[in-house]
Amino acid sequence: MDWREKLFGKNLVRCGENGQLDTIPTLQALTDCVDEGEGSVCGIYFSFANISDESDDFGVRLEDVYKKVQPRLKVVEVVLWAHVGTPEGPVEREAGFRRTLTGKPWFAVPFHDVDTKVRTLV
Repeated sequence: MDWREKLFGKNLVRCGENGQLDTIPTLQALTDCVDEGEGSVCGIYFSFANISDESDDFGVRLEDVYKKVQPRLKVVEVVLWAHVGTPEGPVEREAGFRRTLTGKPWFAVPFHDVDTKVRTLV
């Protein structure tokens, strides 16, 4: 198994122009991220689905950098959510996940792919 699939799973998602999440095979999405040579840099951005846009200064700065160095930078966002101590249920968390990706130019590990997210964190 390729390192990209080991780290991010078989598929990634990306917010399409219509606001829907499109599923893309990881190897296709990160085709330019190679072990050697002149490939793109693959960055991992850990964020939270329930964070407010006003408080996500890092996400805003990352998007600015991404736009300046694209296509050399491929970003995979690992969107996490808090299970304990939050009033949100699964439906609200998934809606937060979608809001987090709306308008972003990068890929993300799918919302329901908890195993990959746990593996990525370890």
